[in-house]
Amino acid sequence: MSNLWRGVIRVWDKMDEATVWNMGDGRTTKFWTDRWVTDGDPLVTHAADLPSEVLDMTVSEFVLNGEWNRAFIDYYLPNEFALQVYLHPVPAAHERDIRCWRFSSDGRFNFKTAYEFTAEDAGAPNHRHPKWRAIWRAPVMQRTRTFLWLATHQRLLTNVERRRRHLTTDNSCKTCGGGPETTLHVLRDCPFARGVWAGLLEDEPDRDFYGKSLEEWMFHYYTGRGRVVDATLFAGTCWLLWKNRNNFCFQGELQSFAQIQFHSAQLRQSIIRALEKETIVGGAGRLHTPTPICWQHPEPGWTCLNTDGSVNHSPSSTAAGGVVRGDDGRFIIAFTMNLERGGGGFDHQCRVSWN
Repeated sequence: MSNLWRGVIRVWDKMDEATVWNMGDGRTTKFWTDRWVTDGDPLVTHAADLPSEVLDMTVSEFVLNGEWNRAFIDYYLPNEFALQVYLHPVPAAHERDIRCWRFSSDGRFNFKTAYEFTAEDAGAPNHRHPKWRAIWRAPVMQRTRTFLWLATHQRLLTNVERRRRHLTTDNSCKTCGGGPETTLHVLRDCPFARGVWAGLLEDEPDRDFYGKSLEEWMFHYYTGRGRVVDATLFAGTCWLLWKNRNNFCFQGELQSFAQIQFHSAQLRQSIIRALEKETIVGGAGRLHTPTPICWQHPEPGWTCLNTDGSVNHSPSSTAAGGVVRGDDGRFIIAFTMNLERGGGGFDHQCRVSWN
């Protein structure tokens, strides 16, 4: 059985708690054990002295002559919960029951609320905390943000993590041959990483740089709180250190300190240029480039030829077409044609333009 299905099985009961039944004909929904009256517990948790033979009864079996069977319901349920049942319409025979996700307004499942629901129960970190939001607002590439997320959660496949997953028996760092290869070791404490950071911090050494835990260190610098290294340079350098480690492990190639420092500074400048015309909101910039989608007139005295074409590979056929307009948008001529394979579409367009 795959890890995926093991994970599904492990949280299946938890997922069941996150669903409710939207009543149709009542023939599928279990009256006592399914959630359909409220978003809370099933009615069985509020029933007194409930016989085992009625546990599997459906909602439709509690309807008598088109009305709720109040005598039966009142016998087992306290008045408070019986009234909640009566607030629901009697099941309709022409509709079916539908299972809905109770954490969305439209009943549709979505991964965001599912993750929040399961993570809260599993004791996972509070991902609504500003330090986690800061990752997705960091002024870096999206792939670098994903890397920061994995690194801060210690989910990079370092040798320590690979050993934990039984993928290797050796957890040592291959770059320096020293101690266990943790995330913090690769990105900061490895002698190779220290050599890279030393070149970036040489003008004004940060005394706290090597004294923080992984989460504190990452959060401090990718939010731009460092005195020397800004968020863009920090995140880019961490990402390049990880890439360098992978290149060494899988291809035997190891860059020098100066090469990584140069590439990190170059990457920083590229990102700054991409964001310099943007209004930065919460540390995240989005570059919007307007692209005209309407016809644009040529210079006075000129005509404009617009062409397009298409290819159908099965069967193999090619077609082209075009339209010529004056500088005021006045229609002059248009053409369409089928072309032989390998085509002369461009030649034909030129002939039309010339004539």
